Amino acid sequence: MIDLHLHTEFSDGTDSCRELLDKLLAAGCGLFSVTDHDYTGGNFAMLEELRLSGALVKFITGIEVSAVFEGTELHLLGYGFDLNNPGIKALVEDGSRKRHQKLLAIFGHLENTHKIFLPEADKASLKKRAVVGKPNVAALLTKNGYPGTVGELIKRYMEDIDTVRFKTDARLVTEAVNSAGGLVSFAHPIEVMKEYGWDYKKINGFAKKLKDIGLSAIEVYHSSHGERDVRAYGAIAERLGLLVSGGSDYHGALKKARPGQLTAYGYSPKESELTVLKRLNV
Repeated sequence: MIDLHLHTEFSDGTDSCRELLDKLLAAGCGLFSVTDHDYTGGNFAMLEELRLSGALVKFITGIEVSAVFEGTELHLLGYGFDLNNPGIKALVEDGSRKRHQKLLAIFGHLENTHKIFLPEADKASLKKRAVVGKPNVAALLTKNGYPGTVGELIKRYMEDIDTVRFKTDARLVTEAVNSAGGLVSFAHPIEVMKEYGWDYKKINGFAKKLKDIGLSAIEVYHSSHGERDVRAYGAIAERLGLLVSGGSDYHGALKKARPGQLTAYGYSPKESELTVLKRLNV
């Protein structure tokens, strides 16, 4: 089993690196990547867990960056880069700063628009996190008695806030990751389609523009992608000469996806179908 899109408690996942590693080993995982949002702390922690456990499993450095390109918000996955590269460190510092600015904006939005005043102690606990996102705020709403799933709470109380100003320019992302010896993949394109009402043709054009600024791959396999989506994104990858990546987007208790779930319809791609691996020399 391979999974190149996993989150830990270092961003908006709920599993520690040890808990995630145990689940991956139990599932028979042979290769994985930790892709916490705008942060690489989970990579360092996972490398230490792998060292201590002696587990015979391959690990690829990773990150998922909240980006914007030509006014369109998207997520970009970085793989196989040097964690200690100055450009990566600067990218992480900028991403963490933007996320904390967004958190303050979300708290203000909840209070001013929805008249939701969360306890100061709870707000302070989130402010102390290295990286924080909407799912963390949704979990806090649940704790304070607001009903609904994480997705429902985000849609109900946080989707109506403008977050573009808290995103990193996609050009800066590709430049940093590529300069650090890695490559960049366009994460879960279906989410961009849903957000902006796009079709596959529009995604194709968008991916082409991203390739022009340094994109190397597209996440064809994802836990939310149906069979039609996989075929369409696979065709886009072939048409544009992009590599194919895939991952579950596992977040622990905050999302339904499980480790190793790379499609919504039960299909698990073979290692040879994830062509990004050949470029990453694994």
